[in-house]
Amino acid sequence: MIVSTIVALTCLEPAPLAPTHFLTTEDVRSAWRRPVHTDEVEAWVVADKPLTSKMMGAPAWTTVEPDDGGAVAIPRGGWGLFVFHSDTDTPAVLDAAAFGEAWINGLPRGGDTYGDGHTRLPFLMRAGRNEVLLRSGRGNPAPKVWTRDMLAQHEASPGAPRVALLGDRDRTLPDAIAGRPFDEWAAILIYNVDATPLTGTHLSVTMGDLSTVTAVPTIQPLSFLKVPVQLRGPASDAGSTECTIQLQDARGVNLDIDTVSIRVRTPEQWRKQTFISSIDNSVQYYGFVPPEPGGDMLPGTVLSLHGASVKGGRQASCYRSRPWCMVVAPTNRRPFGFDWEEWGRLDALEAMDNAQSRFPNNPGLAWLTGHSMGGHGTWNIGLTVPERFAAIAPSAGWQSFWTYGGPERYPADGGVRELLRRAANPSDTELLIPNADRFGIYVLHGDQDETVPVSEARAMREKLGSTHADFAYYERPGAGHWWGDECMDWPPLFEFLKRHTLGEGGRRDRLVFVTVDPSASSTCDWVSINQQRICLEPSTVNLAIEQSDQGTTITGNTDNIRRLSIDPMHPDVDGVTEVTLDGGSPIQINGTTMVHLLRSESDLWTLDKAAPTDEKNATRNGRLRSAWNNNVLLIVGTTGTTDETTWNRARARQDAERWWYRGNGLVEIIDDTNFSPTENPDRGIMLYGNADSNGAWKTLLGKSPVQVTRDSVRVGDRVLPGPLAVTIVRPRPGSDIASVAAVIGTSGEGQRLAATLPLFFSGVGWPDWMVMEPSVLSKGEDGIVGLGFFGHDWEIQNNQSAWRGVVD
Repeated sequence: MIVSTIVALTCLEPAPLAPTHFLTTEDVRSAWRRPVHTDEVEAWVVADKPLTSKMMGAPAWTTVEPDDGGAVAIPRGGWGLFVFHSDTDTPAVLDAAAFGEAWINGLPRGGDTYGDGHTRLPFLMRAGRNEVLLRSGRGNPAPKVWTRDMLAQHEASPGAPRVALLGDRDRTLPDAIAGRPFDEWAAILIYNVDATPLTGTHLSVTMGDLSTVTAVPTIQPLSFLKVPVQLRGPASDAGSTECTIQLQDARGVNLDIDTVSIRVRTPEQWRKQTFISSIDNSVQYYGFVPPEPGGDMLPGTVLSLHGASVKGGRQASCYRSRPWCMVVAPTNRRPFGFDWEEWGRLDALEAMDNAQSRFPNNPGLAWLTGHSMGGHGTWNIGLTVPERFAAIAPSAGWQSFWTYGGPERYPADGGVRELLRRAANPSDTELLIPNADRFGIYVLHGDQDETVPVSEARAMREKLGSTHADFAYYERPGAGHWWGDECMDWPPLFEFLKRHTLGEGGRRDRLVFVTVDPSASSTCDWVSINQQRICLEPSTVNLAIEQSDQGTTITGNTDNIRRLSIDPMHPDVDGVTEVTLDGGSPIQINGTTMVHLLRSESDLWTLDKAAPTDEKNATRNGRLRSAWNNNVLLIVGTTGTTDETTWNRARARQDAERWWYRGNGLVEIIDDTNFSPTENPDRGIMLYGNADSNGAWKTLLGKSPVQVTRDSVRVGDRVLPGPLAVTIVRPRPGSDIASVAAVIGTSGEGQRLAATLPLFFSGVGWPDWMVMEPSVLSKGEDGIVGLGFFGHDWEIQNNQSAWRGVVD
């Protein structure tokens, strides 16, 4: 019988390899939700110095003994060094948990920050000494290594080494519904434990008398992917049913096989629904509570956001069914995920859209609620996209990272720190408070909350309670952070939601709307903010609608807007004939076509065409991580030296592992030699390697004002010698929507520094470009050489750039 999972390896003989040496450091790290941090061990790694060196300034290591289970306690903010020995070079798998990030034999890898126990890392074990460096996480790691010779042999080919494995952890599985045929998507981990790519494989699934075949994308050497797999089966009774999954090569030979149990729910029970995400083609799920049968109207949708460490299914299980609503509980991509910001927000809205397209509902009835981290998400998502919800109801929520558990905001110092402050503006809930007038608000909090202080709720009451026309507030006496399902499924809260309808009250005579990032939210009712003057500063419209026998006029003020559009066919402004903005001359318009307005450098508004797609706009507005929003393709540079290519492959693999761990995500990795600019031109791209080591650089970033070679960095007219690390985002040539991004460096220290940057950590604000020295790991922000935002034309703007030691 084939041993089908890595977890099953624990029963094999011989036992896995254990470390021969265990060493740890004390706390050497100062890091939070900022793009740079300090870390003595990482500084040593970036400098490529021996980890256990006795040189002055070297990290202080202490030899420790593991417990009976092989686990070692790494002090928070510290590192553990685990030494393994091998007689030969061989593919192997590191089996560990509860570590933040890893370096294996000098190459960067993903981690298991939250101690989920899902992370298994294939790697090439060298003959002799192998160093596994693990940063502290939640729990105590007990690393062990399985060499490929220890893995099970394929039963159809005795003696053949095991090169591919199905993982039995971290599966995304849908629920079936009793009495109904089953046709849904799932996702499963596949490991490539070989030094060559795993190509031409597929997953064959059998359920009852039905079967499906799903192609598996190429899995890079010594790597893994969580891949979609289609499940199709006959109707079954409530309880559970099974399917057989076979990983097969192109000849149909089994590489691995496993049996998977699928839960079967009754139509009235809450269940897990899966869908293919438009962000990256991965399989995601949401918990779904169907409406109670027998309602006399189409139900509305309650979008419910879970707290930190909670799963979407657990969130859904807290709610009773009601005839007037269905509950959709998305995942934030992971239990911790992205704090419901950026990809967390996109996941929530994707899940809501999927449910509303699948199940009968009234689109005018949509509400938003959430608990703890989900309470923060309720504030942030509700205020970011205010026209989506009739009412919001945060429970035990916090405002922003700076009011709850995070560092102070960067100061507005006129220099580097001020631009870093601005880069994080989309996370600042307070900047979006003017949008709160769009909907009803119910705030729920326990007055003895030991996790999220009730002061968070009281602060929002102070900001909104005295001026908001539809604001309700309740503090539960004696209640802590969690007081049972009622702290989410609170009857008065749901009654409040039920009373609210999108667009209630008829035509509005005034529209106030603010956005910090038009690519996150640009449109409210009949106005769209398409382009900012200053990137990521609040952009606001305050417009009044006046109707008379002569027609409808729009008058008002704007702030930090270069381009906006008005939809004259919207019911609120039907028949509009004239627009006057910021005290300027009236602009006569045709009331039957979209109106596009441009504000000149002399502050005059004029009629214009739609925002050009080659300029910043509401679809593509910069921001480093935006490249990951369009089915990102990771391109490995192979045109440099052998060492550079090895490094580029490792960095792409590291980001793929990070994206899987934090975002339950899926990526495709290809070599630059296999990249075709015309194939899938609207995919986002991440480049690995610089202009000297990545053959796709010239095509994708050749016209960028920021250029990186193995020796230097050029920003506009400035040429900066390495070692330096660089982050950059640009529009993808030939695409109206996709971006190209890179987190790279000059050779050596520069490229290693790039591997330490927290690309996926929520709340971290990234400018459009940034250049930093390895000294950031000891000096923090003082090691940043320069940074900035591109102008609307994607060129360097002096008034949106800052350089070290220069204060405006």
